Amino acid sequence: MREEGRDWEKPLQTIIEEISGMKRLIVGQDDLFFLILCKMEGLFSLHRQEDMNIYRRTIFECLSLLNSLNQNVGIK
Repeated sequence: MREEGRDWEKPLQTIIEEISGMKRLIVGQDDLFFLILCKMEGLFSLHRQEDMNIYRRTIFECLSLLNSLNQNVGIK
């Protein structure tokens, strides 16, 4: 959405809220959830066009961490 010039902050906030809720339901993964949430909150500070590579890299890091979470808890 950000690359298309559309609102990206509201969808990001929604995802952060959902992951925060998931953290309450899945026990034993606090470190992983904390890292994911920190990275996602950090995306809000990347407003400049020059930050786009860092923004994109952070998104892929979050996806990788979410995949690790999926493997750890066996979510299908």
